Amino acid sequence: KSFSKVLRKDPKNAKALMFTGSIKGVLGMNQDALIDLDRSIALDPDVAETYHYRSLIFYSNHQLDNAISDVSRAIKLDPYNTGYVYNRAKFYIETGNYEGAIKDGEYMLSLDQIASNPYILHCMAEAYAGLGLYNAALAKADEFIKFDGRTAGYVLRGDIYYQMENFALALIYNLIAVPLAVFGFVTPLIAAAAMSGS
Repeated sequence: KSFSKVLRKDPKNAKALMFTGSIKGVLGMNQDALIDLDRSIALDPDVAETYHYRSLIFYSNHQLDNAISDVSRAIKLDPYNTGYVYNRAKFYIETGNYEGAIKDGEYMLSLDQIASNPYILHCMAEAYAGLGLYNAALAKADEFIKFDGRTAGYVLRGDIYYQMENFALALIYNLIAVPLAVFGFVTPLIAAAAMSGS
């Protein structure tokens, strides 16, 4: 309400528009939030926080390219904000850009800022696993557990082991079942059904 009063007196107050936009976003009023945040950016395009808030709205709307673009602008304006870097890494994982997520994690490591947001290690572990680099993924999962010994780290490590198991099963299948199918011992249909079952 206080921000609404400010805007009634000064409808071009970029800071008030930023805060009303962020509040509307929290309340799920995404379209109205975007209108306020767009106006705030038009009035003052050099505020990292506004781009960050808008990136979160885009993320909740599943507009990941827009979310990454906005949070990248926020990082450019405020390169030491670890919350922004973590969110971009998270967005990168959603789009399958695992290399980008790892790069953001390495950037935070270079700043010695992992303690401020250890969940970046979680992102890095997911990214390494997504690339099939399971040893690196487990190493990051173990680092994450050291910083944050709650359930999430152990669940993450269990997920990585599960992915490794699936990869091993697929490899065994390809080494055994595919040659059998090629030489006619198993029909291609049965081979395909066996693979999907594994």
